[in-house]
Amino acid sequence: MSATAPAASSRPLQTAMACLLLMAGYWLCLQIGFRHWYVGVGVLFAVFWSRPGRDWPWFCAAVAAACLLDDAGAAGGIGPHLPSAVLEPLPALLGALLARRMGLDAMVKPVRILDLLLAAVLTALLVMLTDLLGVRHPSGDDVRHAAAVQTQAPTLPALAHYGINHFMGAFLGIILIMPGMLWLTGLMNRPGTAKILRAGLVWLLPIALLLSVPMALFAGQGVDRYLRRCLLVLVVVFSFRHGWRGTALSMLLVSTLIGIDDHLHGSADDPVVLQLVMAVMAAMALLFGASIDELRSNEAALQADKNTLQEALSALAESSRRNIELEELERKRIAHELHDELGQLLTAMQLRLAESAVNPDIAALERLGARMRQSLGSVVNALSPNELNQIGLYESLVYGSPSQLCELAGIRYQVELQGNGMLLNELQPATALAAYRIVQESVNNAVKYARCRRVGVRLRVGRRGVNRRGIVLVLDIRDDGIGVYETAIRAGFHSIRDRVLALGGAVRIANCGGLRVHALLRQ
Repeated sequence: MSATAPAASSRPLQTAMACLLLMAGYWLCLQIGFRHWYVGVGVLFAVFWSRPGRDWPWFCAAVAAACLLDDAGAAGGIGPHLPSAVLEPLPALLGALLARRMGLDAMVKPVRILDLLLAAVLTALLVMLTDLLGVRHPSGDDVRHAAAVQTQAPTLPALAHYGINHFMGAFLGIILIMPGMLWLTGLMNRPGTAKILRAGLVWLLPIALLLSVPMALFAGQGVDRYLRRCLLVLVVVFSFRHGWRGTALSMLLVSTLIGIDDHLHGSADDPVVLQLVMAVMAAMALLFGASIDELRSNEAALQADKNTLQEALSALAESSRRNIELEELERKRIAHELHDELGQLLTAMQLRLAESAVNPDIAALERLGARMRQSLGSVVNALSPNELNQIGLYESLVYGSPSQLCELAGIRYQVELQGNGMLLNELQPATALAAYRIVQESVNNAVKYARCRRVGVRLRVGRRGVNRRGIVLVLDIRDDGIGVYETAIRAGFHSIRDRVLALGGAVRIANCGGLRVHALLRQ
């Protein structure tokens, strides 16, 4: 309780501070006024999108207070402006709610940019409707930020021009502010930020300022409109170089420069035409930049997959080479055993048979025959364990060679089975043999090198695949010894990896309070 109480008590204070900051910031936006964009709508949209819903009523009150503070010196007091002040934050609130419903988050992709644009369009429509409702008579102006309606009785074309002007301004305000908010709030968007900002300072800002000088000198002469188009070209170039974050930075810079120039010198362009060009450019540049980022991300992932595949092919080739070497060594070992064991026994039997012609010794012949069967059985068992064919994989691991080896070494040995044990009977002979050899080799290494007191084997078997026809077998062999032992890695663990790779599986060998061999076999 003591841990959560400070957090709960500080939450109202944080909300109050956020409301004060929002009120001051929105009041400042009202002082800046309506240029070719209305940045206040973008600020509200970003705040509502990023903050929890429990804070929204307080934020609405803060925005209404900022509007009333701005209208405090108006004739008639703040009373006539109270309805419009209450309605002020609602379009941005509804737009942010729609953006949340559509799943807009800081993981920026082209589809998320489309969601942002759609939410911005809806918010701008609501702003336009509320502003049209706010047009008043007979003073000849409007309660909002642009003197677009100049007549005593506004005509339909004038109202349409006014509405489009405010629609485009609200739309631009959102798509200028929201990308920056996505940039700041998403941890995955922060890598590379220093590089983008450095590029903006080194060449984007100087070029934009260089174009702004003749734009100011030739203001109102028609040349400035072409220079403004050149500024917008910088947005496309920066978007290509740095993705949607480059669009966010360059569009904010270019839009600010155009707004300052428009405020100081005016423009030959119709404001709606300028807004339309900038809105289309900003929307397409954001989509283009997000697509570039996704393309580069997919290319990097493809290259990583290619590298992984190349490593797997190299490992498989190395595994095949070692398998050939092991097969050759196994042939030599079997040849030596046959020569040394069976050859000597056959020679001894020949001598006994020669002696038996004079003095038969049936017992000696039977002993030689038993030794021959035992020697031959060990060779055959090395090639293909009889116990695996006779009693199955699980029983072979519980009672077979690994268990007997641990018993002779005085090591506690335990086998645990998880999942549907009946699936072990459906394993192909190659899979069952590989699993048996992996456990056998791991136990053998543990007995020889680990200096352990306990070895545990866990088998987990289950279905896999879309049709659940495949089988996956997971082997987990652990001991409580000294951990990774280099001699064993050079010797037996190469064999384990090779067996797993040959069946398209995966293996991991690591220290875990001893040594752990974790193998995945698929069938």
